[in-house]
Amino acid sequence: QSLYGTSCAAWDAPDRIGVCGDGEECPIAKPGLWMCQAWCFAPSYCPTPPNDENPSRTNTHYSGLVKSYSACSTDPSTLEACTGDLSANIAFDSVAREGVLQLDRDWAIGSYWITPGNFGPDQAELHWIPSLYLACIILLCLIILITYQRMAITDQKVDQDNLLPNDFAVLVKGLPKTATDERAIADWFEKNALRSREAKVVKVVIGWDVDEFREKRKRIQELQKQLTGMDSSSPEATEIKQEIKSLVEHLKSAAPEVATRLQGSGVAVVVFQHNTDLKSVVKRWNSMWAWLFYRDVGSGLFRCCCGGEPLPKFELG
Repeated sequence: QSLYGTSCAAWDAPDRIGVCGDGEECPIAKPGLWMCQAWCFAPSYCPTPPNDENPSRTNTHYSGLVKSYSACSTDPSTLEACTGDLSANIAFDSVAREGVLQLDRDWAIGSYWITPGNFGPDQAELHWIPSLYLACIILLCLIILITYQRMAITDQKVDQDNLLPNDFAVLVKGLPKTATDERAIADWFEKNALRSREAKVVKVVIGWDVDEFREKRKRIQELQKQLTGMDSSSPEATEIKQEIKSLVEHLKSAAPEVATRLQGSGVAVVVFQHNTDLKSVVKRWNSMWAWLFYRDVGSGLFRCCCGGEPLPKFELG
């Protein structure tokens, strides 16, 4: 039966399959009128809803395809061959043909399965199912937003009653890589961090360029290996020692209060003496005008609409 199901025909009729004829015992588990209905194979995505008016013409999944009865019309004379037990108006199932595990008479999922997969050409046609899921997603997003705001408010209340080390320190980004003098950075922030008064800075921690530091350390180790077994009085050894000394001085220059010859990463931590200074600094430098236009907030009645003076910039050097 290499042509089985390739075109519209009653492929399961008794005269085609050679069983269930007149007076014969039918070995098929659930014989019925479906055996005399014309059908053909269709792709697996074709719809398989129940046919309550004529169950024997219900489209059913079978062998990875769909036995489509709705795509074919049946000659009434063909139905006359199905008499007796074969006249039962029931749908085809896998047991009827293969004698294996019985499949449902159709794969149309009922509306009680409320999933997005229930919406499609092969399943239910209720438009409110994806709409309900969209509403659930929107509700979930609102719950997350409300919860986040509640946590932020709670954190703000706790922060008002407790002082922690990070309530005095601010992470500064965008500094020039040549800004490697802690005292110079501290002086600049004391004079420019606030608009109307000076702020007291107690400490500056510079973020160094790790790659450059690692390269110099690696070079020192290579030179020390070259000195092993070498005559210490030779000109070559003297030259290597001089290079090692120069590299060590470069690394030592990263010590506090010393202008370094190493490059910074453009990031530093500035520690203020008073928490009120820190809050004022953050408010000034994180304002909308500072982010978008690098300007102070304006003053007067229209301060939200008009920006103030340009913010000071750290000098390159």
